[in-house]
Amino acid sequence: MQAELPLKRCDQGGAMPVNKFILLFAACVVTLGLPRPAHAQVERVEAAWQGVRFDIHGFDEVVALVEQHHVLPQVPPRAWAMAVAGASKTLQPSLDLLPAGLYKRMSSNEMTAPLVAGERIALSNCGAEAAGVIALRPSGDDGPAPTNVEELRALRQRHRDFARELRDGWQDAAVPKETARCLLQAFAAQLAIAPTPTQDPEVPADLDWRTAALTRFWRQAANHFLSAMDAHGSLIPTALFAQYEHEAAVQQAVDVGLVALREGNEVRVQRVERGGPADAAGIQKGDTLVEIDGRAVATWGGWQLMQALEGKPGSAVELVIRPDKGPKRKLKLLRRALETSTVASYAGGEQTGVAVLRVPGFASGVAAAVMPRLQDVAVEQKRKPIAVVLDLRGNGGGWVKEAVALTDRFLSRGVVASEHFRDGPPEVFQATENMDDIRLPLVVLVDGECRSACELVASALQDQDRAVLVGQRTYGKGSVQAVIDAKAGPWSVLVTIAIYRGPRGRTLQAQGVDPDVPVVTQSAAAQAVAREADSAMALRPNEPLPPHKSSLANKELATCVAVRQQDSAAWRLAMRQSDAVLLTGIDYAACLAERAGR
Repeated sequence: MQAELPLKRCDQGGAMPVNKFILLFAACVVTLGLPRPAHAQVERVEAAWQGVRFDIHGFDEVVALVEQHHVLPQVPPRAWAMAVAGASKTLQPSLDLLPAGLYKRMSSNEMTAPLVAGERIALSNCGAEAAGVIALRPSGDDGPAPTNVEELRALRQRHRDFARELRDGWQDAAVPKETARCLLQAFAAQLAIAPTPTQDPEVPADLDWRTAALTRFWRQAANHFLSAMDAHGSLIPTALFAQYEHEAAVQQAVDVGLVALREGNEVRVQRVERGGPADAAGIQKGDTLVEIDGRAVATWGGWQLMQALEGKPGSAVELVIRPDKGPKRKLKLLRRALETSTVASYAGGEQTGVAVLRVPGFASGVAAAVMPRLQDVAVEQKRKPIAVVLDLRGNGGGWVKEAVALTDRFLSRGVVASEHFRDGPPEVFQATENMDDIRLPLVVLVDGECRSACELVASALQDQDRAVLVGQRTYGKGSVQAVIDAKAGPWSVLVTIAIYRGPRGRTLQAQGVDPDVPVVTQSAAAQAVAREADSAMALRPNEPLPPHKSSLANKELATCVAVRQQDSAAWRLAMRQSDAVLLTGIDYAACLAERAGR
């Protein structure tokens, strides 16, 4: 295996090969610490842009970087159309640009006509009408106001459907580059002479309105151009990316330093961060968490527990803890920022001998933490584990090098993955045999939130017949992004430069990894998780290879699991209700161990 894959931004001027600075998108724009609401991420990005000027020269450099490095050999016409459409929304007053075919279809439909209502503006210059572009001054009238919740929901659904149709409509829009540039320059010229409003709350005090308006205009043009190339292109201030990079390298949480999960009818502490408030209060792994701020938690899931434990630095939370031995304790702890462990571990069920490793994301140190966490389970069970369940559910990805290194801990030889660029030979990641390789039988849990680097791991272990995959189909992000610093200003461009493939040569992009053992829970079905393929701009490589199923998942193994599932032990009945996917994974792991004579 390649010992080290440098993960840093390209130098100013791009002197070094861009493929030496590869990272997955999740590590760039989704910090690998605590999940943040989408609106919080947007606010953070906008704050980082305050005071930064972006003009036509910045836009031109974005286009040049895409043309030079993007995995697509040519810029699709929709990219030019969407650049103009995005920028035109920042005009004063704004313009809506629509594909002529979509406008004609929607305006003739009574239900959708209000969505495209407005004054039609002639675009006689630049050849826009010949390119099939319609410009509207939106009326702002969505029709009759909703009078009840059902009508409000229906209106919101119409808006979502319209947004999807608009993206699909631009897919085939043949807007030439010359037409797009002509329109952008014409619109920018209008902004340059537009009357200055008396007040604009979005403009900082130290930046004049016209400069801010033109910056917004060209930024929107660049962002829509990038997003039209594929679902992951982005423009981001370099300083903000540096913050993301730091947060991905050093996971931090603002809580009391403990991880708890429901086991049957109780919530037990699975991990206590050394030096954290919980550790200082004497809370230990295996203690039962009874209450948080006066609320009983026996029926709570992992996400609800995490939300209750998190909070602002210095804020207090009251816990009721019942130690393994001794009376209940009521504790008042103060939350603070903590560096957190990258891997959690615990015994799977009662007396099964199965160790569960929970990996929420591929931050720095994940691969190195696996063996110590397995040793923790050995101490807890007073015997070495006989099999491992690797829980990757909800893992949004992260550093490629950590995903490859983790896979290498379970593989002794063979291909882990390969990255395929627009030009040149692919880069292949190989596993190598090491003294500390983990050779225990293995089950991997996946779901629709397993993305990017997470899918790389799942695909490699399945393709190499090393593990049985249990759960739901993964998200389907099989593309690789590079962050390239610009010359024209303090911003960076996120460009998709490669598609990665599993050991058998199949791409995961817009397809994902299918589990060997599908387990669909009621919650998973209710959530109906959106996947990469649901995006109109998702890359869709031509893939003739069918999905591979692990040879380990045969009828003999299924028969063994069916026998185990007849067991009506109390812990099994409780886990069947709380986490059927985990229970299935534990059963398959135990049967793999039994078949291996462990």
